[in-house]
Amino acid sequence: MVSHDFFGPGVNKDGVAGHSRYFVSSDKGRTWQSRSLVNGMYWSNLFLHRGVLYAFGTRGGVNDCVIRRSDDEGRTWSDPSDAQHGLLLRKQGDMGYHCAPMPVAIAGGRIWRAMEYTPDKGWGKFQSIMMSADTAADLLDARSWRVSNRLSFDTGWRRGHEAWLEGNAVAASDGAMYNILRVHYQGDDVAAMVRVSKDGLTQQFDPATDFIRLPGACKKFVIRFDPVSRRYWTLSNYAPETEKEKARLLGHRLERARNTLVLSSSADLRNWDMHYTVAYSPDIRQHGFQYADWQFDGRDIITAVRTAFGKKTHGSHDANHVTFHRIRSFRKLTDRRIQP
Repeated sequence: MVSHDFFGPGVNKDGVAGHSRYFVSSDKGRTWQSRSLVNGMYWSNLFLHRGVLYAFGTRGGVNDCVIRRSDDEGRTWSDPSDAQHGLLLRKQGDMGYHCAPMPVAIAGGRIWRAMEYTPDKGWGKFQSIMMSADTAADLLDARSWRVSNRLSFDTGWRRGHEAWLEGNAVAASDGAMYNILRVHYQGDDVAAMVRVSKDGLTQQFDPATDFIRLPGACKKFVIRFDPVSRRYWTLSNYAPETEKEKARLLGHRLERARNTLVLSSSADLRNWDMHYTVAYSPDIRQHGFQYADWQFDGRDIITAVRTAFGKKTHGSHDANHVTFHRIRSFRKLTDRRIQP
């Protein structure tokens, strides 16, 4: 199943964002059929837990944090009407919760999901949050979820580094839990590795040691662990040197350089190797293969990508397509074919 939401002036009314549509494929992604449409679901990820399908995101833009459940493979969805039915965190005035389609992780008998809170109007003042619940709990009940402290980004940590957002809940091989976030700045490859206590209540970050190098990490990325290779994998919008030079000559921000999608992996979450260019277009201004969410499928990786392509785009950040890709035998892609 694949989902996407709608955004832009046609659907964003009265400060409330639009809706999400859900699609299914019965032939391994060759063709897709629309299954359902849900109003008031935004920035959400899909996941299966104990054989049940869930969508986790916000009610619409920066808003309430909500979770919905489907017992019929996405044909109908629960309504987060109150704290017993999926309304997990309520916004406070104009301030509320933010996320992207980020993964859940299972570790230590708990299910983990990263979010952000925005204490001020405008973009960038994101406070990191980790949420977790017992794997046996009712995930629609707000009382099942623990919420960590809110951790703000300090712009004094590194010159020109402005914010963190869109965190990944990742369990390390030693059992430690991390929230690995993209770092917004006019560069390309810095992420933040926030440590989370085992009880899920405390986040800590040391700017001297916990900034890491990750290709394309100033844009959204998803990290998942592969038990076969014993490595962590990600798809990210790394900008090769040719694209960095192109961006410089055109005056195009690297944070908007999303025309290259690269597969990378790591054994320890801190040191990353790039393996393969999954998608590329020479048009750095108008084309983008971004916000890739993906899953392992046997020997392959399957991914849905928010894609800006063709003549009718609003730029590399926005999208006029959702594209499906299959990366075949991904564990063998170690030839480092990174340049487009």
